[in-house]
Amino acid sequence: MSEFTYSVRTVDMKYRSGTKEYHLVLVQRNDGQGIAVARWNGDGKWGQIQVEKGSIVKILQFFNSKFNEKTGAGGYFVEADNTKSELTSAGMLAALGRYQTKLDRSLITYLVGTGPEPSDEFNEDFVEESVVPKRAPGESTAVINRNWGTW
Repeated sequence: MSEFTYSVRTVDMKYRSGTKEYHLVLVQRNDGQGIAVARWNGDGKWGQIQVEKGSIVKILQFFNSKFNEKTGAGGYFVEADNTKSELTSAGMLAALGRYQTKLDRSLITYLVGTGPEPSDEFNEDFVEESVVPKRAPGESTAVINRNWGTW
């Protein structure tokens, strides 16, 4: 498994009345892939998320369009804009914070990688366990009652 380096940008915006929030997260891998997450909510709630994954061009287009839409005539102002670069996978997960528990597990696997490289070799250590039936075929499970039918 190859180790990636990551860049994480988080933008927190608040509506001018202070009752709504909008959050953007951009995670880029050094191989040209990544995800962009848009989260909107009422004040103090988690809210809903929208995720875009794919090439950096695709996710940057999504990220920039959401940013321009909200800061333009959308009525939001930027509260915080943070960027962290050259992160390992552990650093990237730490930078995601609560998002890593709210995102689908397949997205985290997509970002981190897919585990060990696949191999075409046959695994000779695998031995199938023999299946032993609980009773012999055709054996009755009913107990014979010798007194049945007598009054």
